[in-house]
Amino acid sequence: MPVSIVLAENAPPKSKAEMTAMAELEQVQSVRLAGTLGIYEEYPEAVTEGIKNFLTT
Repeated sequence: MPVSIVLAENAPPKSKAEMTAMAELEQVQSVRLAGTLGIYEEYPEAVTEGIKNFLTT
């Protein structure tokens, strides 16, 4: 089953390392955006666009 993950470029190092590891898994598509762990609140339009792109592929 395909999975999408949004990676926050300015996330704390441990969180970013975990997200990066998940993004490297087979069947995982990733979107890298500027922001912190609150990326969904900081950049809702960019996150929504990334999700829409995933759903339409």
